[in-house]
Amino acid sequence: MNTTTTTTTPKPTPADLRTPEIINAALRVLALKAAAQVKREQVDAIGAELLQAHPLTDSRTGEALTVKDAWRAYGPEWHAWNAACAAEQVRRGVKPADMPAENCPALTLEHEQSKAENALADLSGAPFGVSAHKLIASRDGHNTYRQWLELVTQAALTGPTRRLSLRITTERGDVFPVDFNGTPAEAARHYLGREYVAHECDETGRETRDRFASVEVVGAEGGAL
Repeated sequence: MNTTTTTTTPKPTPADLRTPEIINAALRVLALKAAAQVKREQVDAIGAELLQAHPLTDSRTGEALTVKDAWRAYGPEWHAWNAACAAEQVRRGVKPADMPAENCPALTLEHEQSKAENALADLSGAPFGVSAHKLIASRDGHNTYRQWLELVTQAALTGPTRRLSLRITTERGDVFPVDFNGTPAEAARHYLGREYVAHECDETGRETRDRFASVEVVGAEGGAL
């Protein structure tokens, strides 16, 4: 008598999304999204100010352009405006002095956000046979991709209130260990983008300000997350 043994592979559940790796990947996306939004607002504000001294026009129609439409301008007037923007961004600390003049600090962060979102989709989708590429290539790909990221972020970062051990990093690179009572989502809302006054003063004697840039969960009460 022949017998056949069937092995059943357990289906992944939302609990599979609440791992340290996925939690911190989702927190990284939130951190980069918050940083990119702030940087975009700063870059666009500077660009709008400098349109007064360096107006841009559509190369085909001659129509006056706003910052949002600056890509429609070409030639010397665009280069003059862009160079003035880059210099002012550096002067105000919006753009690192060592960043190439042709690079936009907002676009750089938005690109990093996109890479982090793809990494989160790949990491969280692995147990389900899902990847960023498959999501984007599916029917209604963009919406499917965004919905997956929202579902994963909610599943990974919400849950019971617990005492979490966090590692908080500031824009200047300072790192603080913090105990936080709540969920990873609540920790992100509490810290990300929040400005604080540092203890030391700058060369002029004024208090220096910094901003919390990222949150990482390194442990939780009771062990496993």
